Amino acid sequence: MQMPFGYGLSYGTDFSQEIVSTEQNEDSVTLKVHAANNGTKAGKDVVQVYYNPPYTDFDAKNSIEKSTVNLIAFEKTDDIQPGAAQDITVTVTKEDMASYSYAHENSDGTKGAYLLEQGDYALSINKTAHEEYQSVTVNVPQTIWYDNDNPRQSDKDGQAILDDQGDPTNEPANGDTFKAASNLFQDMTDHMSKTSQLTRANGALSNTATFPTKEEMADISAAFNAKTDDEGRLILQQMDLDTDTTLGNTAGSKVYTTEKPTSNADNGLTLSDLRGVDFNDTKWDQLLDQLEWPSRMPE
Repeated sequence: MQMPFGYGLSYGTDFSQEIVSTEQNEDSVTLKVHAANNGTKAGKDVVQVYYNPPYTDFDAKNSIEKSTVNLIAFEKTDDIQPGAAQDITVTVTKEDMASYSYAHENSDGTKGAYLLEQGDYALSINKTAHEEYQSVTVNVPQTIWYDNDNPRQSDKDGQAILDDQGDPTNEPANGDTFKAASNLFQDMTDHMSKTSQLTRANGALSNTATFPTKEEMADISAAFNAKTDDEGRLILQQMDLDTDTTLGNTAGSKVYTTEKPTSNADNGLTLSDLRGVDFNDTKWDQLLDQLEWPSRMPE
């Protein structure tokens, strides 16, 4: 039996949910949700918040794909007695509703950026991904591009120096500046843009993908260890780590080395010692040096 995402059985409880208030500012939307237990037993429920972004001609022309149902936040209630209820507050950050445009040309010469597109976004509380309790409309008055001139706050948080509690300080760890997400594997993007994709551009969601053509197969690296079966289908093979000439433990491969890593170092560190330590701190290397590596190494 197939169940939709978010499905759960609450053993005798019968919950209902209602949005009782909505507040928003430039950066976020806060929903106050009334969760009521209409059943015969005490139990907990989960407030699931989903969004459905606008899909426009701009998206279709620029190969921007968007799902119609996206889980963006959730909160669990306390134990609620039969006939009782609890109000749950859930805050959604608007930039988390952004979509990625891999074809966007940025002003600094990079390619690809997130954007929060202008239009109406449906923000809903759901029982499951397929069953909606109620929804509200959130309007974004103008399109916002999150390029290197305007990185998302989530990008900044991921690249920031952390304080003693492990929270981002809004200071870049590299000592320079924050970087927005952009294409890092342009060769793969160029290859994939020539193949058929799952898309909404033709109206209803349709899968136009087919088996790779001879031209597409010619672009596939030998590192994929692929072969073609009798029906022309591409079959990926298990890599032999001892003999693979691209990624194996054999002289001349891209990862082969005769240098052994440091092992069993006495640096006196535990994983808990590194809570809140910056990603680039050398203590991470010192912790890895304490690990015991296998005695067998490539010769």
